[in-house]
Amino acid sequence: MNKTFFRYWILAFPLLGLFPGLWGVFFPAQSSYSDLLITHLPNALWIQNSLSKMGEIPLWSRLILSGYPFSANPLAGIFYFPSWWGLFFPQPAGLYGVIAFHLFVSGIGMAKLLEEKHMPAGVAIFGGLAFETMPRLWAHFLAGHMTLVFAMCWVPWLFWATERWIKKKGVRIGLPAMFWGLITLADLRVVLPIGVVWGGYLLFRMVILEKRWKDVLLLGFEGMAGLILSTAVWLPLSEYARLSTRSGMSGAENLVFSLPLEHLWGLFIPDLGGSPEWVIYPGAMLLVLLPFSMRKHPDSLFWWFVSLLAIFLSLGEALPGGGWLYRLLGLGLLRVPARMLFVTQFAWIMLGALVLFWWMERPPQVTRLVRLMGIGMVAFLLLLALGVTIITGNVSRPLWVGGLVFFLAYAWMMFRQISGKLAGFFSTPVALWGMVVLCNGLVIASGAKVLPVKEILNQNAEVVHWMLTQEQKTQNFRTYSPSYSLPQQTAAVYGIEMADGVDPLILASYQQFMEKATGVPSRGYSVTLPPFETGEPFLDNRMYEPNLHLLALVGVKYLLAEFDLKGAEAYLQTRIGETRIYQNPYYRGMAWLEREDTIIPISEIRYTANTIEIPHVEQGRLVLAEINYPGWKVLIDGEPGEIITAYGILRSVLIPPGFHQIRLEFHPRVVYWGVIVSVISWGVLGILLLRQKRIA
Repeated sequence: MNKTFFRYWILAFPLLGLFPGLWGVFFPAQSSYSDLLITHLPNALWIQNSLSKMGEIPLWSRLILSGYPFSANPLAGIFYFPSWWGLFFPQPAGLYGVIAFHLFVSGIGMAKLLEEKHMPAGVAIFGGLAFETMPRLWAHFLAGHMTLVFAMCWVPWLFWATERWIKKKGVRIGLPAMFWGLITLADLRVVLPIGVVWGGYLLFRMVILEKRWKDVLLLGFEGMAGLILSTAVWLPLSEYARLSTRSGMSGAENLVFSLPLEHLWGLFIPDLGGSPEWVIYPGAMLLVLLPFSMRKHPDSLFWWFVSLLAIFLSLGEALPGGGWLYRLLGLGLLRVPARMLFVTQFAWIMLGALVLFWWMERPPQVTRLVRLMGIGMVAFLLLLALGVTIITGNVSRPLWVGGLVFFLAYAWMMFRQISGKLAGFFSTPVALWGMVVLCNGLVIASGAKVLPVKEILNQNAEVVHWMLTQEQKTQNFRTYSPSYSLPQQTAAVYGIEMADGVDPLILASYQQFMEKATGVPSRGYSVTLPPFETGEPFLDNRMYEPNLHLLALVGVKYLLAEFDLKGAEAYLQTRIGETRIYQNPYYRGMAWLEREDTIIPISEIRYTANTIEIPHVEQGRLVLAEINYPGWKVLIDGEPGEIITAYGILRSVLIPPGFHQIRLEFHPRVVYWGVIVSVISWGVLGILLLRQKRIA
């Protein structure tokens, strides 16, 4: 490992770009939202709190959506063990540390893959740097798509293991399965695009080139083994997804993040500050190398075919009959056809490395036409940036940076052609590495911004402090906001539970209930509850009147809004900044006893991550302001009881006469079976790898 580190030390250099993560939070330049804050940081805080204060691995979360199965949500990350060490550090620095580790590992993996294909060290490290600083990868990082980045960083290692397997080069049995398992554990959403290119590569190498059908089947078993390794993730998800709103998506919703045709201009203009899904920009160095890869070589033809096919599929609904095609192939749940562009980026790095390798044998012949085309592209990009600046009066960073980095990359290529010491310097690996880091670094910096951690984690914290003061810090309540007045990261920091929330998986029954409770209609699939029709939380839902009686059923005591709430004017308590705080007069606690027409609130409730204890309950129907879900069990005085769904979504228990002690425990069998299969599978794989069984 030490030799590997010193051999690839230059790959650690781009990680300096993550240094601001010690005191700040990264965002896309044109956005104030990040999945890091909405999802991954609250999840990490919930795990840390559950382990340190309750001594439990959390399988259930009460932070959002009136409770949901944490262990069934793949974004929870509790089964992706390479990221566990980040939980020992303050957040979000711990998450950024895990990202740095993955980026470094990805660079080494790409370099080793290229070396396995007989590339010299200089070209291999170029490929590693190009992958590690891939603009699309960093665009997803800036948007907070942590698990997606984790998964993509193992892709070079998957192909490295496959290449060694194909060559029968002393590779241990199960190595491709291990990396495929890590990819699927990290993020199931990339299984389809990476699986397609991986399968295509196997067919290309082992069937078309080498006619080895049997070995294809053997590697197919490796792929199946990799899926078995991730059973802990996809088995619980299969149950959760079936019950969620995601299972009812329409054809149009399945293709919502298709690459618009007009965004193909992003091939030359690097805009990382908007949606990361539409980033197609490969980097200036690859742009000047790709035209030279038009060579009738098997590898070149394959990677060009793969890259163009991925672009074609990424267009989704922009294609005539695209919706029909995706439904035919069973790709609906992918929902983001543009993620096929990861395949394109990977293929272009392979093509760029091939060009550099060929140049070592024979220097490129840069014709007058090529020179004119390069000069014309530089002039076009810079004049376009200048024209837009003059017309609009605003400096467009993507346009200026796109022109600048293309000029730098083109100048590097031209300096290689002149005679003398200057050409010798620009032909060295150091110059090559420096150019790819410089060009991609400028692009990444142009699409990023960093804001202070304390400021971000305490957004609207004054509202939280006011509520905790009223409650004397008991926190025995839940909030609802039609305007996202309480950001999820702030709620997670202070342990505030929310009836609303943002998550790709929302139980369909809960959405139907909350549609009535909030008055906000649900028009199709949405990752937010309540939905924001135009994406403007402070404006979209001002016309809807909430049903305070129904909100009380899910424990909502405080309603927070950036506008006046219809029907709640009499219950306004205070206003902090633009945030109005209303108190629900029908609040009945987080649990209550129903006896005939009487409602008796229960104040003494003890929570852990996966259990709820109520020490003294009399006869009646005990109702908890929390959703029911398969896996919850109840013990009445230590004896098993029955949980009955109340009000269509809540947990309730019929209490016999007398005083009783109630304990509810979350024991999801599907999670336990998934974990057992995964643990056994990883154990068997570890034994195979340690015994160093080799392919014959």
